[in-house]
Amino acid sequence: MEINAHDFGVKGDGVTDDAPAFARAVDAVRKLGGRPSVLRIPAGQYLLGSAKKTASGITAHLDLTSLTNCAVVGDSPETTRFEFGVYDSSGVALDKSENTTLARADFSWCEAPFSQTVLESYEPSNCTAIVRYHPGTLKPDDPRYRKAERAQVCGLFTADGKALHDRGATVFFDRRADDLGGGRYRIYFDANRPGMKKFRPRPGDVIVLPDRSNVLQCISTRGSSFCNLVHVWVRNARSSTISGAGAHYVTADHCRTFPKSPDLVFSSNADTFFNARGSHLAHCEFWGMNDDGANSLGRGTAILSLEGARTVVVYPQGGRVRTGDVLQVMHPMEGRFAGDFRIASLRAFKAKGGGNRWAITFDRDLPTDLVTCAEAGQIDNATRYAISHGLGKVKKAPDLLFFPLAYGTGFTMLDNKIRDLRGCGLNVQCPHAIIDGNVFENISIGMKITGLTQWYEGPPPYNVVVRNNVFRDCNTGIAAHFLTINGALSKERPIRWVEIVSNRLENVARPFALNNISDEIVRDNEIISPKPKNAD
Repeated sequence: MEINAHDFGVKGDGVTDDAPAFARAVDAVRKLGGRPSVLRIPAGQYLLGSAKKTASGITAHLDLTSLTNCAVVGDSPETTRFEFGVYDSSGVALDKSENTTLARADFSWCEAPFSQTVLESYEPSNCTAIVRYHPGTLKPDDPRYRKAERAQVCGLFTADGKALHDRGATVFFDRRADDLGGGRYRIYFDANRPGMKKFRPRPGDVIVLPDRSNVLQCISTRGSSFCNLVHVWVRNARSSTISGAGAHYVTADHCRTFPKSPDLVFSSNADTFFNARGSHLAHCEFWGMNDDGANSLGRGTAILSLEGARTVVVYPQGGRVRTGDVLQVMHPMEGRFAGDFRIASLRAFKAKGGGNRWAITFDRDLPTDLVTCAEAGQIDNATRYAISHGLGKVKKAPDLLFFPLAYGTGFTMLDNKIRDLRGCGLNVQCPHAIIDGNVFENISIGMKITGLTQWYEGPPPYNVVVRNNVFRDCNTGIAAHFLTINGALSKERPIRWVEIVSNRLENVARPFALNNISDEIVRDNEIISPKPKNAD
């Protein structure tokens, strides 16, 4: 069954708010009840000037939730272009869908979700800078910055859009700015943040001040199964470009993230591909992001309480959790893996104070030193954010439970190019991964094999193959480490198997920084012209 969006009143003239008409077209697809269908979107400039709350609980401009056996297909990303008009809403909600493809389209916000500025001078004594504002982006004193829940990690670039690492450090916009007139502003950085002494910007450098919110993705795939993004372009995003919590096997193929126009250096305010395990990323190109190029992870959950020696109580998890699955226990205070445990039974129930819970019973006794929320208390997001940025520590934390089979255990990343970003090209935080034939260029860290215990991200990888990749102009090529919840390097070796073979590392200050691995093979890698560690 083929449906044309224009038959439901979609105009594509760049002026009419086409969001209501698209809603009617998508509703027609839903009424097919899963019958294989194609929603055809002809070439056009589609303004989505309004947004609505979807069945998945987020507010989005294009609601593609709860679709089954469907392809939503544009003419091409060069000619089928969407612009989102509501600043504080997500872009596309491809949530709770199954076997659905979104293809051949371009997405961006009408208004750039960041402020791009050119540095005139920097005063290190009080961490302030005089900058000239780039029209068409947010002004540095825009009141929306003050509404942000968290400090904003800034980006430092050359005038032609090359990310700067050795001089950039990790600095945070303090969300304060003085209007000096004539497009000039004095901006304030957070002087209390670690690393400010390493910040050495020069006149003419481009400083980008993002307005990031982790709940405002461009394309959300939460709770979806076997969904695909093919030939999709994203040219700016409030947070992650493609994101899915509880998604199962999401594929991105021949997708791109890049700045909206040649005079801009920024695309996404956060990670580009931020998705659950079981994902596949191939033949994509991402540049100009302000965090990681790709991040494959699953979130653990804190153990709320114990019932005897074999039963834990936790919050319900998404994905596919079944009797017989193997779960993993992690001690975040030590960064220590406590073992695999198989589910003997799983019972859902309502807590006395309200809310859903799971009681999971294992086939053998749990460690006797487990720490629960009932004993240590829960860690809120503000505390987790502080300790993840070196601004605090906790004395005690509940132990974590990971569900490696819930979303599919693997992640594959094949023949992609990721370049010009502040953070890491790839974070592997899942059990199994194959990283083959990719290019990581001009990135602080090419890739990391890790687990961010502050954010309950993991579990520790235990079967990772890294082969035939190129790492070029990076501070560090390939890193592996597992940190405690307070950010110290673990004394344990929870990363259990890594194979790094036949990679090429060009102009990389530190080709390898491998820690916390219990077994590894590193061979046949070519290291060419390593640059001095302190080089600009």
